[in-house]
Amino acid sequence: MVYPRILILLTLAILQWALACETECKDGVTNVFVGNYSSPVHQVFRKLGERLSDRLSLNEDPQYYLQPINDTFHKEAYDFIQNAIFSRFHGKCQDVTTGINPIGCPNPSCPVICGTPGSLVYHYPELEAIVHTAVKALLVQIAKPSSPAYSNSSSRIYQAYHSNNMVRSWLRFSPAHVPGTYGVSDRHTLNQSLSGVFRDIPSLLDNECGGPRKDAPHPFPRCSWKKTMTKYILRFP
Repeated sequence: MVYPRILILLTLAILQWALACETECKDGVTNVFVGNYSSPVHQVFRKLGERLSDRLSLNEDPQYYLQPINDTFHKEAYDFIQNAIFSRFHGKCQDVTTGINPIGCPNPSCPVICGTPGSLVYHYPELEAIVHTAVKALLVQIAKPSSPAYSNSSSRIYQAYHSNNMVRSWLRFSPAHVPGTYGVSDRHTLNQSLSGVFRDIPSLLDNECGGPRKDAPHPFPRCSWKKTMTKYILRFP
């Protein structure tokens, strides 16, 4: 029969459109947050580089040594942030008993935690906190000694010190310095020093974002972007 077939095709078309809209919303919101955080994250890496240079007397641009961590962050940021946002904001906003949308849902300001633009806008302080926490968590995760990116960065520094005959100047930073000791001990000292520098990542990001401001509606005001973000989010149906 023709009509049932047309009805099925129409239903599929509507379903596909709805899914595409949901995907478009997620992708758009994620991409903008990733882009917004590119500047404060860049400043974090710049300051990490300065601290490495001060502590290790590096000859080359310190960003060369941090590049594996920087590259890994930008490679993983999109999926990490999107998962953080939409593991919280997902699902329908209708009342489960009546099937009716609460006032303001799905747009422009939905008090229910759900996967609609209006919910993101209504709960924007929570949304920005989720994103900030995700960015910080990813940076910390990548900068751990168990991370391949950390290993690549430390290897670059270690090799530079050996190739430039700078191991002795490095060892003076060791709290348990044994003159003339090379090999494993200076690699261990290097990791201790790097861990000390990377331990400051959370506070560096917080400072770049203007916080934390306790009991404020936007604890990190320079990383809020509320006005532009809410306007952008409400572009989606």
